[in-house]
Amino acid sequence: MTRVTLVCGVRAVGKSSLAACVLQACDGLRIAVITDSIPALNLPGGLSRPPYPHTQARVDLPNGCVCVVPAADVVLAIASLAADAEPFDYILAEGACVGDATDVIERMVTAQVAGPKSAGLWEAAPVDTIVTVIDCEAFPRTMRSHDTFESMGAATARGKGLLDDFNVSEILMEQIEVANVLILNKTDLVAPRYLDELGTFLAHLNPSAKQERTTHGAAALASILGTRLLKAPSDVAYQAGWVQAAKHTFSGRANAFQISLFVFRARRPFHPRRLHDLLENTRKGRTCLKAALRSKGFLWLATRHDRYGNWSHAGREFHADSGGPWFAAIPPALWPADPAAVAEIEADFCDDESIGDRRQELVFIGKKLDQLGLEEALGSCLLTDAEYALGHRAWQDFEDPFPAWPIEELDESVDESATALPDPETVERVLQLKFVA
Repeated sequence: MTRVTLVCGVRAVGKSSLAACVLQACDGLRIAVITDSIPALNLPGGLSRPPYPHTQARVDLPNGCVCVVPAADVVLAIASLAADAEPFDYILAEGACVGDATDVIERMVTAQVAGPKSAGLWEAAPVDTIVTVIDCEAFPRTMRSHDTFESMGAATARGKGLLDDFNVSEILMEQIEVANVLILNKTDLVAPRYLDELGTFLAHLNPSAKQERTTHGAAALASILGTRLLKAPSDVAYQAGWVQAAKHTFSGRANAFQISLFVFRARRPFHPRRLHDLLENTRKGRTCLKAALRSKGFLWLATRHDRYGNWSHAGREFHADSGGPWFAAIPPALWPADPAAVAEIEADFCDDESIGDRRQELVFIGKKLDQLGLEEALGSCLLTDAEYALGHRAWQDFEDPFPAWPIEELDESVDESATALPDPETVERVLQLKFVA
């Protein structure tokens, strides 16, 4: 069986150096590297005519390894390599083409391998390791950056990608949170105490990931190939510290750097105008939320009573996007049939049937967090008793400066002649996309 490693990271962190080190130390293993740029690997060998239908170029190396540039889709490139007549031991995919490891994995689960022994791609070449490479020296600047993924030059020949409009700091946080292995690269450029502090912060972002410190991307092969740290595709949803904190399975680690996490919970909606003002003031450095370097969780806005929001914040950037309907807004007959999934859903419900699973559940990770200040600031954005007593129909008239949330996916699966509810397949997708808490 061929095993796949996905290597993530923003631009110029050392991903190509890591891939080059793997090929130079392959020790008899047959390895294929999928990369955005073969020249960036600084390896010998000329480009040959591409033997695969979904690749632009291929370099065959003397040691039996190959380098491939995908024409468009890294999943198609993996499938082509998995169908090779002479199987590879490992496939390592790196570069902007795997900027979103979760998306790659989701598509691999449903992809097929062509050939006489047609099989599911995940069965033929499962991803067992997700590696995120971090430039230790540039990390603070990246967190303060307002740059987008595209503006940093991450766009490739595949054209404009799903990630290109996202802030680089948020993409980096996502990549750290799904990783099994964190490569802290360029350690020779930073002080030891700073490196320890960075490692502590990363351990709060992803307490499950193994950390390795490197220079020039020279990581041990055993750390990135065939680790089997990723047991199943669904495991990526449980890696992040904020997810574990929301599930009450992680509360932070004692450290000398005053790095901690705090979970804000409430069973009352936010007034959108007051919350928006709080976030605007935070962007200007005027509130206690500025001490949080990362926050994520569930959001309940009064004006959007039946849909939950995905609160996501990294560095200086905040986003509140639609996540789908609360399960309280979906009849139980349309919930997933799996008893374990139903039990998870019901665990989020409170005793008040009018509320159901609606809630605020926001996890903050940062340095010198002011827990009391966070509670007070966020609590002031909740509806007052008088506002709450008006009821959710009257809440629709509150001023709401947040961008509209698209609901096309829900509308497409609605029978307008019936009850205007999503079909079971849509509910299944909602469960998969919804926070696992």
